[in-house]
Amino acid sequence: MTWVCILMNAGGGLLVGTVIKYADAVTKDFAIGASIVLSSVASTQLFGFEITPLFFCGGLVVVYAVFVYAESATCLGLFKPGLST
Repeated sequence: MTWVCILMNAGGGLLVGTVIKYADAVTKDFAIGASIVLSSVASTQLFGFEITPLFFCGGLVVVYAVFVYAESATCLGLFKPGLST
């Protein structure tokens, strides 16, 4: 069991390294947003977690923040991508 955990973490680390090296910023942002959504859905099925409206809103804010941080969104039209203030 210990070796399975070690191999899974090593494989995950290599996968993350490959994505960081070869993927563009938009792909990375999409992957982060998708991982948040998929882990939330998996938690409901595996652990009986109930998604509340507050949790849903918080998840949306986090996904949006990932895109804003990477300058892939325009922040509701207030800021243009690529401009630093």
